[in-house]
Amino acid sequence: MKNTFKNTETPFKDEPRRKGYMRVFSSPVYLGLGAVLIFAIELSVMTLLTVCCSMSSFWTVIVDSTALTLILSPLLYFMILRPLHTHITERKRSEERLLVLEQAVESMNIGVTVTDLKGRIIYCNPAEAEMHGYSVEELRGKESRVLAPQKRWQPYSPEELEKMKGWQRERNNLRKDGRSFPVQLNSNLVLNSEGKPIGIITNCEDITIRKEAEHAMQESEARYRSLVESTEDSIYLLDRDFRYIFINRRHLQRLGIKRDDIIGKRYSEFHSENEFADLMDKVRYVFDTGGSTQHEHRSRRDGKFFLRTLSPIREGDQIVAVTVISKDISKLKRMEEELRTISLTDDLTGLYNRRGLMTLADQQLKMADRVGKKILVFYADLDGLKKVNDTFGHQEGDQLLVATANIFKEVFRRSDIIARVGGDEFVSMILDADDNEVKQIHERLQESVDQFNSHDGKGYKLEVSFGFTYYDPAKPCSFEELLERADKAMYELKRRREY
Repeated sequence: MKNTFKNTETPFKDEPRRKGYMRVFSSPVYLGLGAVLIFAIELSVMTLLTVCCSMSSFWTVIVDSTALTLILSPLLYFMILRPLHTHITERKRSEERLLVLEQAVESMNIGVTVTDLKGRIIYCNPAEAEMHGYSVEELRGKESRVLAPQKRWQPYSPEELEKMKGWQRERNNLRKDGRSFPVQLNSNLVLNSEGKPIGIITNCEDITIRKEAEHAMQESEARYRSLVESTEDSIYLLDRDFRYIFINRRHLQRLGIKRDDIIGKRYSEFHSENEFADLMDKVRYVFDTGGSTQHEHRSRRDGKFFLRTLSPIREGDQIVAVTVISKDISKLKRMEEELRTISLTDDLTGLYNRRGLMTLADQQLKMADRVGKKILVFYADLDGLKKVNDTFGHQEGDQLLVATANIFKEVFRRSDIIARVGGDEFVSMILDADDNEVKQIHERLQESVDQFNSHDGKGYKLEVSFGFTYYDPAKPCSFEELLERADKAMYELKRRREY
């Protein structure tokens, strides 16, 4: 922010700010400098009088100068030097604070413009210039009307200046290439020490995206109103007292009430206290701001999910009612849940995938910490999968993986977490398990594997290696560390079996 507000034709008359700060010495230094100065002056004057007028001897002059110095130095310090020292210190602090403010304004994403009362731009930050397609140097000194599609710009009257105190409004601004775009402006007066206006500071925010969203919502609402009685959406109108003044056929069916039994009655007569309080805040927002609002809502009546849109109904400048449109999004919510399930599930086996395991593992570890119980982490590896793929084809290998997954589903409990974390690697988490349960798991697993291998005609045998470790709440660790420990235990058991 160079030469900030430097404009000799505006109220902001100021010289370029100094690059450095005035040096500030300590109080003893100032006192010493004052004493030296007084002594030098006194000595010079007394010496001159001695030479010209033969008033005293030289040593008398020295003694008198020293005495006067000792007397006047404190007086000079407290009357002149100390106030000067304080002033310089405050000046340095002010410059430091101003530098911080300058850097903050320069880095803002919102445009900032300062104009004089004639509308001439004295300062603008980089965000303001970039927003309108200019450089900072191009805008400085121009009239602010270059930023707005106004054929004529007039100086503000005293009444208009009075409105500048926190004046917020929306309008269209112009870019350098002539394109217009919507902005939100917030203007405030800049006052001098006497409280008189000397300029205007304005914050400017590009609201193109917000306006496009509002426009799309308005078009959507217009279509809904034209089909209000044939739509499957619930639509009703509430006044300021939260009384029904209109309700469509679909919503009447949901409530199971006749129209004459509900028109003119309050929303709270047909809904719980919590439901009324939730909607009351949204309705008041529309009445107070004149804007629309949208939120998701789950009905306690039937458990369905709805997207509720609240919009104002106007008569002239007054908002007389609020339209509530509730669109049933239960299917969408189920689809979202299905998509979430798909993202956490292995397509081939139906078990959790690595992402699903990591997501649930965090919850399991927190539960173990809360209840103070251990978690068994079981790591298994399907031996010989590559050989099956090479010999019998990948389709047979996939069938072997599915068979292995089904065996794990039989061996472990429904409450246990089972996941396929790699091509032939499986992990299971069991809360509150001990060594005895590990033995039982091993026995059930071996029995299921033997039963699978007892069927002839496969041309290969299913072999599973496993290892395990425990999560101890008394010695917490990350889940990644648990997987690593279980994996090492598995390979150690496999190595022992091979040798």
